[in-house]
Amino acid sequence: MARTDTSLIVTGATEAIVYYVNATSFNGHDKHHVREGAPYIENAMDDAWHLVNFTYDSLLTRHLRDIGERPVSRRQSRRAIGNNQSTTAR
Repeated sequence: MARTDTSLIVTGATEAIVYYVNATSFNGHDKHHVREGAPYIENAMDDAWHLVNFTYDSLLTRHLRDIGERPVSRRQSRRAIGNNQSTTAR
């Protein structure tokens, strides 16, 4: 695996799973986002580190449950991703 500032290059693999972790400095509606913001970098790093405790399938199931969809198998999720047509937001 190699990376540049704009690309992630995976060679010699049959599968690659990329986990994206995001966090914000939101620390409550009554807090200043800069002076009293949450430690978002540390929170994102902690979340990313804890990913090693979960399989792809368990994370997919949790995600789908969070958004209110029924769990699917990896094969079904790959098929759905492969058949997905990109759309432009309006």
